[in-house]
Amino acid sequence: MPDSDMLTQNINNLMPYTGTSQPSLPVQELGKDEFLQMLITQLRHQDPMDPMKDNDFISQMAQFSSLEQMTNMNENLTENLNWNYLLSQTINNTMATSLLGRQVKAAGNETYLSEDGAAKLNYKLGAFAETVTIDIFDGSGVKVASHTLNKIGAGDQIFEWDGKTLSGDQAQAGTYTYAVSAKGPSDENIVATPYMLGIVEGVQYVEGQAYLIVDGIKVSLGDVIEVGTGDENG
Repeated sequence: MPDSDMLTQNINNLMPYTGTSQPSLPVQELGKDEFLQMLITQLRHQDPMDPMKDNDFISQMAQFSSLEQMTNMNENLTENLNWNYLLSQTINNTMATSLLGRQVKAAGNETYLSEDGAAKLNYKLGAFAETVTIDIFDGSGVKVASHTLNKIGAGDQIFEWDGKTLSGDQAQAGTYTYAVSAKGPSDENIVATPYMLGIVEGVQYVEGQAYLIVDGIKVSLGDVIEVGTGDENG
């Protein structure tokens, strides 16, 4: 085999066999250090009477230079992504603490039933509704309460649940979810969107991510829709 083909053959030896008669071997990555070592080995063992031609050497050095540049770019990209992730976390954590004591509106359908047996369920109607049905579920997804309201106007609305279940018993304090459906005067469906509204009482960190505690509910910063100037309910 000519010496100028030695590096190509060495590279091919590192590639997995892809035929059907033998099982595939694990792919081995050829880094810039291995590439340079092969090139040095080729130069060391070349035939003095038939040395590598200049254009072959230049071509292989160009391959090495290209490989080194790609390796460096990959390392820089990985480092930049890590720094951007840390910066994003820092900004989010700082923003979360700045929201303490302020009212926020967030996407979601959770509510917290307090010890005194009261919970606020917020929702928004896209138009006037002849009837609005609010179904409330426990942590297992079981419906525990249902209420039907009549003639509710468009816009932001709030329903205060007294904690009474379908059987008339008092539900235990804790987190519940709810679904809102609405019908218009002609029995058409009206867009009804539940949301959470309350004062940020605290900040909880989970695996480096900051979550707002709003009326006993853990809220992701990404779910926040609006931020008020202070305790609007105060």
